[in-house]
Amino acid sequence: MNNIICIDIGGTAIKYGVINTEGDVQCTRETPTEAKKGAAALTEKLRHITRELLAECPDAGGIAISTAGGVNSDEASILHATDAIPGWKGTSLRNELAEFSLPVEAENDVNCAGLAEYISGNAQGAKSALVMTIGTGIGGCYIEEGRLLNGPAGGWHSLPGSGSHQCAVCNCGSGQRRHPGGMDRAPDLRSCRSGRH
Repeated sequence: MNNIICIDIGGTAIKYGVINTEGDVQCTRETPTEAKKGAAALTEKLRHITRELLAECPDAGGIAISTAGGVNSDEASILHATDAIPGWKGTSLRNELAEFSLPVEAENDVNCAGLAEYISGNAQGAKSALVMTIGTGIGGCYIEEGRLLNGPAGGWHSLPGSGSHQCAVCNCGSGQRRHPGGMDRAPDLRSCRSGRH
């Protein structure tokens, strides 16, 4: 059984640890993302995390990263990203972690959540699955017959038919209409539910 360093970069927190190839969790930790500090600070944090985990599990055979943004999984690089992490677009995670001489793989965080549900969670055994996540942002992925379907920009949102303009109506009784980006985070949904805007 090989150990894999796993790092999930969220908008608010980075969750990380070591998992073996059988899916057994060896250890888990969490640290603030501090996304507004930008890509350089974040990649330095990734190196620090990797050093920390290698000190405990020197036999780790690779690094797996899930991250917000459109990801070129073939190259472990960021195709596109919001301004939540300044400078994140174009970051090559393989290059940034090359000093460890370990294979580095990366995928969009919501795609990773979807694959986890499909392989060993609530969608296990299903022919297809649409998985939605709500965290700092809202995301989704679609899996059909074990294959993750990505659009040309590396995400579900760029699949055919998903580019239409949408507007959410807050159901807190105010009737307030919110456009994407205005109600696309868990705090926005909580404030809508409680009637606070």
